[in-house]
Amino acid sequence: SAMRFHAMKQGVLDLDAFYAPKTQTDARGRRILWGWMRERRPEAAMRAAGWSGMMSLPRVLTLDPGGTLRMRVLPEAAKLRAGRIASVSAASGRAATLTLPRATGELLCTGTKGSAFELTLTAASTPLMRISYSPQTHTVTANGKQIALEPSDAPTLHAFVDGSLVELIVGERIGYALRFYYKSATAPDVHARLTGTNVKAEAWKIDPISPNRLTT
Repeated sequence: SAMRFHAMKQGVLDLDAFYAPKTQTDARGRRILWGWMRERRPEAAMRAAGWSGMMSLPRVLTLDPGGTLRMRVLPEAAKLRAGRIASVSAASGRAATLTLPRATGELLCTGTKGSAFELTLTAASTPLMRISYSPQTHTVTANGKQIALEPSDAPTLHAFVDGSLVELIVGERIGYALRFYYKSATAPDVHARLTGTNVKAEAWKIDPISPNRLTT
């Protein structure tokens, strides 16, 4: 008789623009996930720009001891770092801020399970993301989308910003790929504002992944 798969766990890989995911194993046996980041603008705008969509960063998939999927950006992506922008910590009643110049950079926000915090990202005075962590429910809410973390998860936010994309991994559990657009010819600075307690954020400049990202 034919063998059949029986689903034991289910979940969501990404909350928005992550499309047509494919996986492969690398030389070290790691399961690597790739996706296509679709546009969120009219076809006329894509034709005027001369390009449409981009590949995601590679994500490493693993299973935790409970058999639930874990996901993180491939650690080798750290080789793209081109110097630290800032390292900040928020204190009760006082916000911390940092800036990713021209919408390009890596941001890692690390909180603790007992303390609430909120991170907001804006570009050219336009809100991009509002992400908050609730220790009471151990959930992260990103632009109104609620993400339940597992009891053993740390509330982390790992984001890469690249021109018109925020690629966010929450708690090494779920992705949120957000496209954003602007009228100026050059990308605006993205400003991050962190509030809460027992939470810190680090940011790095990042180099292009290839000499010409539109053709290679």
